[in-house]
Amino acid sequence: GMLVVMVHAPRWSLAYGGLAAATAVFLAPSAVGLPVVAIAWAAWPHPTNGRGRPGRVLLALLPLLAAVLLARVVGDAWPADGGLGWAGGLDRSLRAARTIVGDQLAPGISSPPVRVFVIADLALILIAVIAMAWWRIARRQPVAAALRRWYAASGTLALGLAVGLAARRLLVLGTPEPDLAAVFPLAMLGTLAAIVSLAVWWPRWPRWGKAVALLLAGGWLQAALRT
Repeated sequence: GMLVVMVHAPRWSLAYGGLAAATAVFLAPSAVGLPVVAIAWAAWPHPTNGRGRPGRVLLALLPLLAAVLLARVVGDAWPADGGLGWAGGLDRSLRAARTIVGDQLAPGISSPPVRVFVIADLALILIAVIAMAWWRIARRQPVAAALRRWYAASGTLALGLAVGLAARRLLVLGTPEPDLAAVFPLAMLGTLAAIVSLAVWWPRWPRWGKAVALLLAGGWLQAALRT
């Protein structure tokens, strides 16, 4: 929902700021990076933003302040025994997140050598497709085009979520290792980016490229359904 508002109504900072604050404070501490995303997107020099960016930044920040004050009365989703301090352990969290993402990329493959090969290949292919679709197509769209804005919003959202997860793990004592619920939004953003990139690239691919893509998708789906 936040991504939709960011793309289609970048001036409506109160809306995506409110979604970010409610999610980070009342629903999922792992989404702590969302308010930063909302503030950054409100400050982004969108062609449709026109003037008044400082006011929109303030409107993106106000819901977070209101949510923090309200949480003192009704409670929040953050554990009571957590406190600020240097927790460390980012390397363990990265390994846990890598395992979770690997389970999504290579379901049903248990052989370590084959699993590493499949995960590395699929990750490189997806990153290449997304990067090429942005560089060859989306980047050349008009600055105000929805496709170009979608890539910018998705990248900002993914970066904010990742930085928020890392900052929480490093600075909030008692933070657990990331689980599927914490990492899944990043996996979904990557999936959406791959789908959109394939959609904009598909008409330009030769037939052999489409055949290879369908073969890879069919093999992955067969492995996923088998699990």
